[in-house]
Amino acid sequence: MPSNATPPAWRRREFIATASLSLGALAGCSTVRTEFRERRLGEPDRRLSPDWRPDPGQWPMEGYNFAQTSHNPYATPPRDEPEIVWTYEHENGQEQNSLRTLIVADDTVYVRTDGELVALDAATGQTQWTQPREDRATLAFIAGRLYEFREDQLRALTPGGESIWETEFDDDNYYYTPLERDGWVYVTGRDTVARLHADTGDIIITADLDAASPITAGGPVYAGRYSLTAYDIVDAEFSSRWTVDDGFPYESYGSTAVANGLVVRSERHNYAGNGEDRGRLSIYDVTDGTRRTELTTARTTQSPSVDGQRVYVSTSDIRGGTIGSAGQLAAFSVDGEERWRYEPEAGLQPPVSADGTVYVGPFANDRVPLVAFDAATGNELWRRDVASSPELAIAGETLYVGTSESVRAFRA
Repeated sequence: MPSNATPPAWRRREFIATASLSLGALAGCSTVRTEFRERRLGEPDRRLSPDWRPDPGQWPMEGYNFAQTSHNPYATPPRDEPEIVWTYEHENGQEQNSLRTLIVADDTVYVRTDGELVALDAATGQTQWTQPREDRATLAFIAGRLYEFREDQLRALTPGGESIWETEFDDDNYYYTPLERDGWVYVTGRDTVARLHADTGDIIITADLDAASPITAGGPVYAGRYSLTAYDIVDAEFSSRWTVDDGFPYESYGSTAVANGLVVRSERHNYAGNGEDRGRLSIYDVTDGTRRTELTTARTTQSPSVDGQRVYVSTSDIRGGTIGSAGQLAAFSVDGEERWRYEPEAGLQPPVSADGTVYVGPFANDRVPLVAFDAATGNELWRRDVASSPELAIAGETLYVGTSESVRAFRA
């Protein structure tokens, strides 16, 4: 159903006018306005439990879940040489089909490119429906609802692509996968959090907060760009529990992950004027933020995959002139001991894993293939040529591989 989700201009003028008040009065007025909006809209009917998990047969968002583990505990993807059981070719020219997201939910593969939003039958690859698009956006499927989001907009859709509501934001600051909990949808940027009514998309309140790349396993939310903060959600608002601040020059890069009491964070070095591309993998205790492991790398670390026993992390050169020119994939124990390593002469995408198998493809190059490894030993199981920077999703017995040219389903 349609929603007047964007706050009207007079609210912003009213907010600016309060700037001359004391901080205490300002906070009080803000609280009153927030409570008024909540009463006007009523309690949300749609309520998602904090411990929501994807169902078997799904890969519903980048990174698989709110914890961003990039590991599917239910799937049994191909370990032996697979077959391509179906292929979907993008209908528009490749210049319109820079792939943004490939996700799997409710027996459907949803694909978002710069030119279209497509729903495919997960078993056969048959097109269920297609909608044209003219912008960049990412997808997430959460408890029967499809979210389509970009820096200045969030859309809620039915599984069939019909609009539920659409919210416009005042600035281009909201980069990350929305987090839904207890009737509210939280949308975050590098320094902002917006809380939306799950039924209507109305913005209840925005707050200045370092909440970049938020993750959760159902309890606290862990987020931050340069620092890392654990937030409790108390009365629908973020409340800081602890913060670890290492300061410049490292910052979060890609997605952080949380599993088994540990926060696993990929970081990039901000060069400090020397032109080097370095990275770091940091592992923190969720209890108080104590760093358990710190590993520096020769290239920027990508989003990790965490299966409970090991951490798999790839690296790549991300500088403009040499992007994708070098990188590696390594497996570590949670205490930082390296188990195995793969070193091609090219950059690598973030890995994904399931059922004792790790998959990784090329990042910003077409010189290396998609490769499947045994998670414990690092032994190569099989390889296939793919186009640059594939998006991978694992669901059921299938590995789905999306590029700007096509989507393919691999099964043993």
